[in-house]
Amino acid sequence: MSRYVFVADEMGTPGMAPGTSNTFVFGGYVVCERDVPRAVAAWRKVKTEMCGRADVELKWKHFFVDADNPKIACPLLVKNPRARRNLAALALDYLFHQTPLVPAVAVSRKDRATDALITQSKKGKDKIDDEMMWVGPVAQFALFLNLRRAKGTLWFDRLGSEKQEACRQASWSEQLRMVRDGEIPSPFEDNLRKILAIDEQIKFFDSAENEAVQIADFVCGVIWQAAEGDEAFLGRLIDKYGPNATRQGLGILHVQ
Repeated sequence: MSRYVFVADEMGTPGMAPGTSNTFVFGGYVVCERDVPRAVAAWRKVKTEMCGRADVELKWKHFFVDADNPKIACPLLVKNPRARRNLAALALDYLFHQTPLVPAVAVSRKDRATDALITQSKKGKDKIDDEMMWVGPVAQFALFLNLRRAKGTLWFDRLGSEKQEACRQASWSEQLRMVRDGEIPSPFEDNLRKILAIDEQIKFFDSAENEAVQIADFVCGVIWQAAEGDEAFLGRLIDKYGPNATRQGLGILHVQ
């Protein structure tokens, strides 16, 4: 039986206070477990072509930082900001058209979020329900597995603290338990049982040490940056990787 990995990161902040990000994004890509080395090899090729060497940590922000920003050491050889943005689009094209990676990303614009996606923080402030946000792409992953009679696992970039990671794991374990024990509405039972094909244990990795997670950081970050301030650039990405795109995949999912 084939096994697939959903490798994911998140960008933006779920909080909705003034001064926070306009968008919250979760996702990355899906790849067959045996093809992870191919994915890493493709990423190293991108780094070699764009940075002159493969042994660097290349992050999404390097493609959007000003050429003369002294606070961020950028490994890209190209210094022109517009050219760097074009390189980001080219890298996405390469990863999703020349390798076995399948995009899977959820995007939420906070100013368009409905009440169903908004919850309260511990301080009583409105915030995007990040637990609901990440379940969408995971549910798509479960359907993807079901169609292939496969099993899957989750690899996430490390969160802000071990406590956050423990909360994410506990939430996922509880969802699986509810499905196993039949504690879900019957109209949704058949679809939700598909998530049982995914391992219960989430694996968290430091992107600096795991190149497969670096790819998820790049994918998620580029889409977040596009959603933050460049509707035209985001539109191009949705045309190529959205639900209606000809490219087979889970695509970019708008969550409201």
